[in-house]
Amino acid sequence: MTASETRRRLAFEVCTAYLSTLSSQYLVEAARHRFDYVRQALEAAQARFKAGLVSSNDVTQAQLEYATAELGITQAEGQIKNNLLQLGYLVNEPEIINKTLASPDFLIKASEESFAEAKQLVAEAQARRLDISSLKYHYQALQALSLIPTLSYLPSLNFTGQLRYTNQPGLTGRVINWNLGISLSWNLFDGFNREATYRISKALAVEADLNLKAALRRVEVDVEDALVA
Repeated sequence: MTASETRRRLAFEVCTAYLSTLSSQYLVEAARHRFDYVRQALEAAQARFKAGLVSSNDVTQAQLEYATAELGITQAEGQIKNNLLQLGYLVNEPEIINKTLASPDFLIKASEESFAEAKQLVAEAQARRLDISSLKYHYQALQALSLIPTLSYLPSLNFTGQLRYTNQPGLTGRVINWNLGISLSWNLFDGFNREATYRISKALAVEADLNLKAALRRVEVDVEDALVA
């Protein structure tokens, strides 16, 4: 492993530990707020029990929630200490365990600024993927095929024509003979075959559309993962 790779890996581990520690700080704050709320609820339940408004079961339930909230604070504080120890080891700062981390507001602003750039990269990646282009054409073709059963409900009009030339005029004395014909047919009932064909074609078109949307979403996720990494 080269020195640049080692530095990059160390920077990634420091960032991960920093964000984990920061998340643990928020969890401790949330646990403390919940503990304060549960403590007030317990005091209220005890007061109502003394006044004869509730039974002892309500007090017992409030005491159970109080103990659970207290345990949550202990676990959250233990987690943040472990994260601080890991972060202090990575940055070689043992005293960091006694400090409070600041929220990286500049990272939040930077992520907001790069949102438009990410959307542009996603659009470019989707436009360059040949498999997505193939899925688009496949979906358009199935959409067009689904119109065929519908159009078959219309009457069919056929024209025929024939021209014949001969060097033997025969009894009529003509060397050129021709005729024209026209026919009209309308299949009013075919045993619901057209309806079945239409439903199958429509289902295939919907499936192709879902496959296309899934492929587009996969490209979007891949680009976002690459930007985060």
